Amino acid sequence: MSSIQRPSIISVVLTDKHELYKSYMSFLKNGGLFVPTSRLFNLQDEVFVFVTLPDEVERRPVSGKVAWISPNVHTTARPQGIGVQFMDTPENDSLRTQIEVLLAGIAADQPTHTM
Repeated sequence: MSSIQRPSIISVVLTDKHELYKSYMSFLKNGGLFVPTSRLFNLQDEVFVFVTLPDEVERRPVSGKVAWISPNVHTTARPQGIGVQFMDTPENDSLRTQIEVLLAGIAADQPTHTM
């Protein structure tokens, strides 16, 4: 009997545009988000994330894969967590577009959670 591994489900609430800027991973194909978590993941693990954007109450579902891992290292100011690369779906494309509209005009000179 083989076991089917189901995607992990995690949630992230982005409280303001500054936090969204620090979390958005525009350099990934299809976009992505950094999700703070202490759970252990491997690269390419499938994940399902419920994302709440600034000034919204609705949680948006995102399917993706782990493309970045920030371990629990006390010598860095970056939080522990994972970067989730969005899958190529119409729903994820809509979310990516909405994020990029929200971030339009924000100065991109601040450090992020990943780079």
